[in-house]
Amino acid sequence: MKYQWFKESEEEFSFKEVEIAGDLCVLITPLISAKFTDLNKIYRSSIWRVSDGFPVSLGFRKFMNFNEQPAFEPVAPYYDKDFVLTEKLDGSCLIVSKYKGKLIVRTRGTISAYQQKNASELNPLLEQYKIELYFKSYETADFSLIFEWVTPTNQIVLKYDNPDLFLIGKVNHKDYSYATQKELNSIAHTYKFKRPRQYEYPDIKSYIDLNEKIKSWTSAEGVVVYFNNGQLLKKIKSDWYCTLHRMKSTLSSILKVAEAMYEHGYLNPETFEAEQVQKQFYEFVEKQFDYEIAEYIKPNMIEVCKKFEQFVVLPYKECQKRLKEINIYEDAHEVVQLLKTYPSLNQTLLWMIYRKTPIGFKVYNKLMNI
Repeated sequence: MKYQWFKESEEEFSFKEVEIAGDLCVLITPLISAKFTDLNKIYRSSIWRVSDGFPVSLGFRKFMNFNEQPAFEPVAPYYDKDFVLTEKLDGSCLIVSKYKGKLIVRTRGTISAYQQKNASELNPLLEQYKIELYFKSYETADFSLIFEWVTPTNQIVLKYDNPDLFLIGKVNHKDYSYATQKELNSIAHTYKFKRPRQYEYPDIKSYIDLNEKIKSWTSAEGVVVYFNNGQLLKKIKSDWYCTLHRMKSTLSSILKVAEAMYEHGYLNPETFEAEQVQKQFYEFVEKQFDYEIAEYIKPNMIEVCKKFEQFVVLPYKECQKRLKEINIYEDAHEVVQLLKTYPSLNQTLLWMIYRKTPIGFKVYNKLMNI
């Protein structure tokens, strides 16, 4: 056993050791293969002192979507009880705690949020909300605050105009219990923290009916439902959001955007006009998927058009021009001579045009070097 206080299966978790304020600590996060139980759910994202398992920074325990692994933290006993709904924001968890005078600011999978590409946003936000002031009276805090960090520089699906923080949780280090939503509202009021929107549906008495209602939402990710005085959490995501998330995954890189443009006939060197193609493909994505996805892929779409024009269209037209000048369609030896006369011609395109071979995406991709 690597750590005497860690009693779970080590094969299901990742361990990253780090020194904090002179003490060796470890960040524990689950591997994809991890099977969560009531005992190991606290290791979704947490930092502990190696010597004795003292809690240093605690994120939310693992919690599931509605109907996901129903045997894990079943909600049936609470169907007809009071529950609280908060908006599920589309950002990253930012977990803040303090250990031996050191403020620890991290995202769920990192030891320090300052490793992130957009880390320059953090200090202005921490100063704006005076988060250090909240921890001022503690040398070692016995709790962690959890914020949702939304930002246009790390868009998941929904677009946010500016970086911001919303208080979404407070974890008690003594027993891993959560502050209630009422307590969080009070903290936010005192320290001017922003909070997610809260919803009330007095006519809905059943969690099953609530699930159906939230799934029909548009323009929002969904909600987190808090049962049992805020200690049991479940997620409900709208079908609209889940669809967009899948669509984003299919268009998640410049290569995938280029493939989609090719598959739908937008990359044709015979007819290509960059501005027109950009307009048409943007409208296609907006119509087929959503405005948010169209905006998300726009920079990659523009880059694909630039590369296609520079590395495919212009060389293609130059090859066409030279082939027409010498009327070589009767003799391939003339093509060889043409390459000697004009060594800057793209040999691949020249031969494919001469042979009337369809040009596939692999060729385009190689030329564009995406």
